[in-house]
Amino acid sequence: MKEIVQEILNNFNLREQDIIFRRYGLTFKEIEESLEAIGRDYHITRERVRQIQNKIINKLKPIINNHPKIDEFTQKAKSLLEPLGIKEENRFYSILLKEKIIEREDIKFVKFILIFREDIVYHKGDEILKSLLAKEKDVFLFFKHLSERLYKLFSENINKILLEEEVLNLIEQELKRHINTPVEKEELMEVLRILRGLYKNPFNHWGLDGNKFVVPSSLKEKIYLILKNEGKPMHFSQIYERLEELRKIENEFLHFYWKKTYSLDSLKNELIKHDDFVLVGRGIYALKEFGYPEGTIYDLIKNFISEKKITNFNEIYNFISNLKIFKPNTLIIYLYKLQKEGFIQIDKNNNIILKNV
Repeated sequence: MKEIVQEILNNFNLREQDIIFRRYGLTFKEIEESLEAIGRDYHITRERVRQIQNKIINKLKPIINNHPKIDEFTQKAKSLLEPLGIKEENRFYSILLKEKIIEREDIKFVKFILIFREDIVYHKGDEILKSLLAKEKDVFLFFKHLSERLYKLFSENINKILLEEEVLNLIEQELKRHINTPVEKEELMEVLRILRGLYKNPFNHWGLDGNKFVVPSSLKEKIYLILKNEGKPMHFSQIYERLEELRKIENEFLHFYWKKTYSLDSLKNELIKHDDFVLVGRGIYALKEFGYPEGTIYDLIKNFISEKKITNFNEIYNFISNLKIFKPNTLIIYLYKLQKEGFIQIDKNNNIILKNV
């Protein structure tokens, strides 16, 4: 492909070639240079560079659109966009490489050619869509509309999350109106690939990158998500193991924030200092929203006895075990301590009685 582009650009003088090479990142630097930067080197204004560029492009377009080898390549490229007829740009290049249709150094030249082809749509990217290719304009407009709907769905409430199954079902319903044949899940994912700033968390919830439930920016938020997903208290060591498991997941849709490493001490400090987490047993934490009360088991036992005045071992254990995670022996130790402190007395029927203290 490099040879074809060079062959085409040989129709222009050296300055014109240089301008095109630099504007479209065809140099070894692969950087698209600005009009100002090029103008400084040639001691001309940015507007003059633009005029030269547009003049070259007007001559380039018919050459690129009537070149037999480029025609052949474009048809092959369009076949790789099926069955949806659309692919995110980098995804498209990765397929070309995998199929050995091009070499890696050809990518910038392929991009240059496809920008000017009239029988395929190249979209550079915007606030909602990533750079992409579509086999024709109608296909592009359909997926643009669908993507805008999805983006609006998430952006209206930045903390809104949807399960992957819900998102794919929504996409599938829309596609059924335009494509008669069934579409595999992997192809449905192509729609998600073209949306800018859309990610999922390791629990298969999707949302925009400003959503703390999908792209947590702190250790505290990750701990919260782990406990929320488990739906039950966990020992701090279990939380840390889960955090490490999630860090090792390889998935293109996971934000790189999930790759960050933490120490066990850092995790323990987060659990201790934030009110969102409640200690419910020895080293065991739950989310406050689960309904577990704050305070130690010892304090809860004292408060319970203070309110009941007269109670027994089973009554105390049944009450506290619904609030905290502990063993019966722990209750025995605490009752002995309270008896020794003169807070309670135990009669011959093993009733536990609050003393006047």
